[in-house]
Amino acid sequence: MTAMLPGYIGKTGRGTFECFGLEGKIDLITTTFGKALGGAMGGCTSGRKDFIEMLRQKSRPYLFSNSLAQAIVDGTLKVLELLSESTILQEKVMVNANYFRKKMIEANFTIIPGETAIVPVMLYNEPLAVKMANLMLKVST
Repeated sequence: MTAMLPGYIGKTGRGTFECFGLEGKIDLITTTFGKALGGAMGGCTSGRKDFIEMLRQKSRPYLFSNSLAQAIVDGTLKVLELLSESTILQEKVMVNANYFRKKMIEANFTIIPGETAIVPVMLYNEPLAVKMANLMLKVST
């Protein structure tokens, strides 16, 4: 059985395996609960019971090393519920990302091509990148 967790990659946001038509052909699926689910933290690995049991034994130093706050768990579960009901939020993220990509190109920024909501803006100048990040933080507060 394959656990499918929503996000924005793939036709219904179930991830890279859905994007490439590999449902049911993947032994292990890992996901984060970061960017696609609101930028919180945490993640999971899904797969056959025997694989998960082996990982529990072999990955002991990493298990439970960072527990999640209950609010993050509850928020993640709610986002998963919302994303499982509809693709409207997934579609909105991509509309926004494509709009951002278009406007940044029109403003003569160098953008790395891609098909995801992650839009790398290349400045090629570390002091300028720091200045821009600080200005963006100032504008957003």
